[in-house]
Amino acid sequence: MEQNLTFAELGLSKEILQALEQKGYGYPTRIQAEAIPPFMQWKDVIAKAPTGTGKTFAFG
Repeated sequence: MEQNLTFAELGLSKEILQALEQKGYGYPTRIQAEAIPPFMQWKDVIAKAPTGTGKTFAFG
């Protein structure tokens, strides 16, 4: 997965992008960049990543 992928490139809505900006999130972590696209297609995802890498945030 590309390192400097943006949340906008993941196809998130304008409202979500605004909320992310307000919260100070600039770029998705690797686990977020890999998990969000299948979520948006209503696919089940099983993911494993170290603590503190943004897994819970990706599911939010």
